[in-house]
Amino acid sequence: MAEVLHFEPKVQEVPANAMAEACVIGSILLNNATYDSVADVVRPEHFYHTDMTEMFRLVQGEIMAGRQVSPVTIAPQIRSSEYLGAEWLAKHLPGIISAADVRMAREAARSVAACWVKRSIQTYADEMRARAANSEATADDILAEALEHLEALAKGTDASRPTVTAFAAGQALMEETNSHWQAGQFLSGLDTGFAELNNRIRGFRPGAMYVVAARPGIGKSGLALSLAVRMAQLNGRGLFWSGEMSAEELMGRC
Repeated sequence: MAEVLHFEPKVQEVPANAMAEACVIGSILLNNATYDSVADVVRPEHFYHTDMTEMFRLVQGEIMAGRQVSPVTIAPQIRSSEYLGAEWLAKHLPGIISAADVRMAREAARSVAACWVKRSIQTYADEMRARAANSEATADDILAEALEHLEALAKGTDASRPTVTAFAAGQALMEETNSHWQAGQFLSGLDTGFAELNNRIRGFRPGAMYVVAARPGIGKSGLALSLAVRMAQLNGRGLFWSGEMSAEELMGRC
């Protein structure tokens, strides 16, 4: 009688790069300016491991609040975190610090984001397979939805996130404002260095674009330079780029 051979299905590996995740966070802790080089590449949800997601949230929160963050200053928050704790701090933080490489942080961030895209594709592929087998939707509808989702992933967005209503956005804003007031912090972004401007916009929020507009010769460049200098003095970093004036001319406006 012929022998029947049984083959175990190969376990599909989840795309993740633990070393890259540690490199990104460790590099920021050792040099806060590193955050600026990775902020446009990764978000907390891009990290695969839950503890690394929480760590990035903690570090990002300190940076967003305009505070310096280091392995020492972040330790109390790690101890009090429900996802981390004192045992995690002692066991894993040294490894994160040792994985830091400021020069490679942006490349590591790209690897973290790329792994997230691959995981998203795997998850969505499973969903599409199930829908194609069981749904009454037409093939054209399923294909159009799949293409839309993949296009969103290619742009670095998560198409699975629900649309937010004005009411929900307003509630989130009120909760954020309330939490800042309770913490004794009026600003929700970086200090501009100008009290009246802070009162109007509550600081420069990361990811936002602010336009300084006026007729020629009114002092736009001077104001912009003042903002950059004051923010650098208050927050430890700043970058100013001009397409029309040299560095010497810009310094003459300071």
